[in-house]
Amino acid sequence: MDSLNHSSESTYEIGKLLLLLFVILPLSMAVSVGIYGFIVWFLQMFVIGLPSA
Repeated sequence: MDSLNHSSESTYEIGKLLLLLFVILPLSMAVSVGIYGFIVWFLQMFVIGLPSA
């Protein structure tokens, strides 16, 4: 009986790991890169000016 509980618990843990690796981390990376790009764009347009040659 204990091995059945351990098996379902490890399946649940693997599911959580896969969700983290393939959904949550890529989405958080994309959002953080987008936010960084927006901050740089905002600063260049309104605060420090466009880069010049």
